[in-house]
Amino acid sequence: MEDMSTNENILTDISAELEKEFGAHGTPSREQFDKEAYAFYTEQIQNGTRED
Repeated sequence: MEDMSTNENILTDISAELEKEFGAHGTPSREQFDKEAYAFYTEQIQNGTRED
């Protein structure tokens, strides 16, 4: 059985990671990312509903 006290579970702050990678909210690069991410998300939702 694994000793849980030695298991390093690291949580990542996704907002901080997005800010590092794409800039703060309101910057052109972040706005472009948000736009592309939303387009991808809605496409995935639509593809899922078509398969049902």
